[in-house]
Amino acid sequence: MHRRPGHGARTLLMLVHGLGGRRYSTWGRTPEFLFEDLVDVDIGLSDYSSGLRRWRRAASVDLARHAENLADTIRDLPYERFVLIGHSMGGLLCQAAVKDLLDSRVRDANGALVVERVAAVFLMATPQAGVRVPTPLARLTRDGRVLRVHSRFVTELQRRFNDQLTTDPARSDGFERILLPVYAATASADRWVDDLSARLGIPRQRIKTARGTHTSIIKPASRHDDVYQWLLGRILASLEPPALATVLSRSRPGHTSVLTAWRRYAIVDDDRLFGVKDKIATMVEAVDDSAGSWAVSIFGGGGIGKTALAFEVAKECVRRTSFSRVAWASAMNAAPSTHSDASEPATAYWRDVVRTIARQLDLRVHHDDLSAEELAERLSALPSGERLLTIVDNLESVEDATSAVQRLHEMGLGRPHKILVTTRWPLLTENSSLVTSFEATNLDFDSTMALIHYLGRGDSDLRAADTSKLESVYSVSRGNPFLVKLIIREYLTTHRSLDRVIHDLKQFSGEENRRTLGEQVYTTLYLRSVDALRRLCGSTNADLLMAAFISHESGHSFSQDDLARLSGLGSTAEFQYTLRAACQLSLVRAFDFKQRYAIHSLLYDFLLLILAGGKPY
Repeated sequence: MHRRPGHGARTLLMLVHGLGGRRYSTWGRTPEFLFEDLVDVDIGLSDYSSGLRRWRRAASVDLARHAENLADTIRDLPYERFVLIGHSMGGLLCQAAVKDLLDSRVRDANGALVVERVAAVFLMATPQAGVRVPTPLARLTRDGRVLRVHSRFVTELQRRFNDQLTTDPARSDGFERILLPVYAATASADRWVDDLSARLGIPRQRIKTARGTHTSIIKPASRHDDVYQWLLGRILASLEPPALATVLSRSRPGHTSVLTAWRRYAIVDDDRLFGVKDKIATMVEAVDDSAGSWAVSIFGGGGIGKTALAFEVAKECVRRTSFSRVAWASAMNAAPSTHSDASEPATAYWRDVVRTIARQLDLRVHHDDLSAEELAERLSALPSGERLLTIVDNLESVEDATSAVQRLHEMGLGRPHKILVTTRWPLLTENSSLVTSFEATNLDFDSTMALIHYLGRGDSDLRAADTSKLESVYSVSRGNPFLVKLIIREYLTTHRSLDRVIHDLKQFSGEENRRTLGEQVYTTLYLRSVDALRRLCGSTNADLLMAAFISHESGHSFSQDDLARLSGLGSTAEFQYTLRAACQLSLVRAFDFKQRYAIHSLLYDFLLLILAGGKPY
């Protein structure tokens, strides 16, 4: 059992594995994600002997007895609501527990039927009509007798569910039935449970058909997995009302909570972070502080982990219940707008960002053409005491970030609300006390080594490698998390040596339909920044400045006078503006009290290939 610290949750999610499964390994990261995403829910993982585990035990219990134990758990534990999630035969066990509660008609201290505390049942690849079990197995084993097609066990379950339960509150046929929503997930490549058996008796709108196998559909690789998103949304819908009052009372029935919907918009590699625990804690305090600045920015170069930091900060603020509503918009993912004008942020298509924010904040958006003025009007009508957190990710130029924050503030999203943005450079505002900026930096050597060992924990060589064998990864990546992950994952999936993978980081194919590792790096780390530099300063000035950096060997640093002379721009205002913009976009690094300037060795190699080959940025 995984319980919330400090207070008693009102809802328990019970996960029940299938034939031959185990409490944790069956579900992958599903329990972890659910525990983090549902702020007022405890997680229970049921375990029982089945398959080979049953044969190893001298005295094993049949499935009906396991169902009685699960029903007793629902009766005895002090939760207001239960959600049962069963995989394969575990789904039958969940149904059997409900049947036991129906048959016993047991009531709680208030006289209500205990079965009515079950808010929903999720059947994940469950053989409701049984499966075609080989004859010897069907005759000789308890599990086989339960699972065979139209067995007495599954037939009785279906009869009882049809006679005494309804999944539709509007259903009226003269019979009194208990309302219990039942959902089903089916796998397109399921070799064990056929589609008819998995869907039996469940309305089409409560069924999720997913690409995957019998076991893979319950092991999400990330929170963006479509089955996990479906499961999370239906759990939230089934708990409205009355449970999860601190979160769900603000949601509309049938819609994902305003404190979880934002996760679907956050495109992030949601995995363990290294070397940033203290930094995240400081950022959370700044975002949480209602008396502090009304905007917080996380700035740094490409691939440095700004989005991951913002995601962790938002998660912790939600866990603290610091905000009543949260919205996440990515300027990079905004669709082109036909209504934009020069007064709006240049990179972010503003109306699309505004619509995205309005939907997540549950502001009753009834049309697509929502203006900033309409959003401001809806915000002003919110009840007093509401506090909103708005995150705008991937603002690639400082002008965009500053303009976006100013517009959001004008719409009413400033204090007591909070705005969090990620960009390449700290925000420029007339009053610096209004904005708190945090720089996302490369990992240090030790944190880089920890990340490498974590990524390679399934590879015996990487797991045992000492730091001397991994120094080349740090040397080329300089602790950039994106580069470290790219190198290690390429090594693990291609079975090439680390030296070969690092060599390939610097290669361009020159072919339109073939994207090399080097081109992936350039596109992710540099392309958007170079595009922004050319847009802000003009293509000619941008190209002349960047070409100056490849006039000497890699690693060479330049003074301002050197760059002015080598670029041919001279010590002009245009040169100063272009150099400043290149620094702000993290293409150029200033050091030695801003007297020397240099670029990353990878960018140097890319510029050689691109400019020398006459290829466009």
